[in-house]
Amino acid sequence: MSAADVRATGAADARGVDQDPPPHRQGGKVAGRLEAACDAIDRTHQGTGCSIVVILASGRLALQGASLDKPIPGMGGGAEEYIVTGGTHDFEHATGVMTRKGNGEHDTLTFTLHG
Repeated sequence: MSAADVRATGAADARGVDQDPPPHRQGGKVAGRLEAACDAIDRTHQGTGCSIVVILASGRLALQGASLDKPIPGMGGGAEEYIVTGGTHDFEHATGVMTRKGNGEHDTLTFTLHG
C-alpha cells in the first residue's frame, strides 16, 4: 500500500490534518485511504504524534504513534512505527504495527497484524 506523507511541519504546536489524501494503491488498484491528524511535538528531534484511521474495503484500522526525523542519542529514531490499536469488521480484534518507509512522496506502508 502506498501513502502520502501526512506529518505536520513547523512549530512545536503545529497541527496537520490530512483532509483530502489521495487513495492508496496496491498493484495499480485503489487499496484504501488514510486519514490522519498529526501534532508536531518536539522541535529538537522533529517529533510528530499522529492519530490515524486506515479505511479499507474490509474494515478500518485505528493507529496511534510518533515519529522522529532526527535520532535521539542512545535511543535511535528514524523508524516510523505506529501501533494498531483496534479495528472494525475484518479487523475487529486486530493489534500490531504499521511502518512507513519512503521520501514523503513515494511511501510504503507495511502492516503486521495479530488477532
